Amino acid sequence: MRATVHEFVLIMESDDRINFTFANTDLKKFEQLLFEQLCNITDGGCKYTGRDMYTAHAKLNINNAEFNALAEDLYEAFDREHVPYRLQNKVVALLAPMQRDVVKDHLVPQDSPPKPK
Repeated sequence: MRATVHEFVLIMESDDRINFTFANTDLKKFEQLLFEQLCNITDGGCKYTGRDMYTAHAKLNINNAEFNALAEDLYEAFDREHVPYRLQNKVVALLAPMQRDVVKDHLVPQDSPPKPK
């Protein structure tokens, strides 16, 4: 898992669709937190010490295209580390519900700021 997360960070850094989002991010800390999170959600015995996804992404204005690009990069990292496709899908299925806390272009009207009159 650690090798896959490291590979993912390398891929993400070179992906112009999303790398700007991480311009001011401590990537070593990000890599550690992502490892903890993946280890935790796959019952690997790790404790995730980071913030919840909504809080962590609140100011980033991530859209669906950027979220999907990140998912593509994760699949690429899995492939490079020879993770079987069925296991890739299981991990991504565990991550998918986080999309609603990360993506900001899906806000429903009651979540949106009031429009000026």
